[in-house]
Amino acid sequence: MAMTPYDTMIERPKGFVGTCVNAFDEAGMCILDDLPWSDVSSFAVADENARTISREQFTGRVVVPEALSGLLDGPEVAYLEMDGVLALHDLDADIHYLFA
Repeated sequence: MAMTPYDTMIERPKGFVGTCVNAFDEAGMCILDDLPWSDVSSFAVADENARTISREQFTGRVVVPEALSGLLDGPEVAYLEMDGVLALHDLDADIHYLFA
């Protein structure tokens, strides 16, 4: 099927690609091709500059796997937009669940 001019204007739902724990190797280099960061330092800068979004904005733009759905209602979570990647940040465990 041919693309229409409108296809580039529609944002596709983002899928879960990994966490901040498994996105970087032992040397700190990013190993997930779907993420825009080259290393853990650039991820840290993106985290510092992240824009907080609402739960509704987050869930309207991602497909959350059932295994992670319990985190959505947790009291210690933040929803972030980081360099075009959306993140569910479990503040208690300090883990970013990344969607791209």
